[in-house]
Amino acid sequence: MVLGFGFALFSSPNINAIMSSVDIQYLGIAFSMVATMRSPGQELSTAIAIFCFSVFIGSVAITPPVYSALLTSTTVAFLIFTCLCIIGVGASFARGTIHNS
Repeated sequence: MVLGFGFALFSSPNINAIMSSVDIQYLGIAFSMVATMRSPGQELSTAIAIFCFSVFIGSVAITPPVYSALLTSTTVAFLIFTCLCIIGVGASFARGTIHNS
């Protein structure tokens, strides 16, 4: 539910900003690029999470003695994702508002 809520808050303004910054003749290309870039983004986030798990947990089964390492790896992953999110928000603000003439 939290993921869906966050995606709903981000996706519409993001796509609106992208679509309003291109000419009408390039709308199809712009939307396909947005959809294409979504997959590598998801793959990168999965790779970061799995990397954190492998560094802190290793290849052992998740059992009660490993819960502290699981919590640490999850915390580190969320810290990385928070930093990436702040960078993305900063890039959005630095871009400013683009209006077509």
